[in-house]
Amino acid sequence: MKKMLSVLLALAMVFSLSCTAFAVEEVEYEPSTEEAIITPRSSLSLSFVSLQTNSKELSSETYYISNEDAMLTINSCTWNPSSQDVKIGWYNVDNKITYTVTYGGGDISSKKINSSGVPDGDYKVCIINAGSKSITGALQYEVK
Repeated sequence: MKKMLSVLLALAMVFSLSCTAFAVEEVEYEPSTEEAIITPRSSLSLSFVSLQTNSKELSSETYYISNEDAMLTINSCTWNPSSQDVKIGWYNVDNKITYTVTYGGGDISSKKINSSGVPDGDYKVCIINAGSKSITGALQYEVK
């Protein structure tokens, strides 16, 4: 009988400990009323060396454009020889179509290319050598 009572008491202790409720302290949360400062993504760059006539260099990043919602900002772009033209804009990764603007002079800055008329899809930023000689240079840009 003593053994039976001991077993029942042991079982009662095990079950009572496993069912014990633990109290958690509640902390009141008050959201900040200050406006958040969002830092834009740093400039991205695309360099090209001996880019042949009608050849293109593509960004490593892919951007989904929906409802003509993207803006490509050219912070700066330089290339040599400066007598050659370049085309800068969007390259559709699915159908391989480019949507570009032509620039000349070897040095541009603070230009914006929107995605007006560009169908929804996945795009890369591209630069195309539109001249008759190979070019070398770099493009600094942002996409928003």
